Amino acid sequence: MQEKFKAGNRVKHAIKTEWGIGEVLADESGGRVKIFFEDVGAKEFDLGQAKFMSLSGEEGSSDYLTALVKYYHAEIRHPVTVGRPRPVFMSFSQ
Repeated sequence: MQEKFKAGNRVKHAIKTEWGIGEVLADESGGRVKIFFEDVGAKEFDLGQAKFMSLSGEEGSSDYLTALVKYYHAEIRHPVTVGRPRPVFMSFSQ
């Protein structure tokens, strides 16, 4: 059985190693975990199916992944509107 995954843990997918280093985005919940990988972005996994290798120290170090995860969290909090913003209409009678 795999250990519990906590937000911030660095991992690699046991089979899809070409995805690069991943960072756990939120604590494991209900046998599922969401991980952001350097080369494929955010993915959610059922821990009964997917296996991961924990990384630590220099092995899990990646300034690139740190920046990607920071940007991902910023986008979640303040999504960018695609296209032109809708005009805001104000009534003249107030």
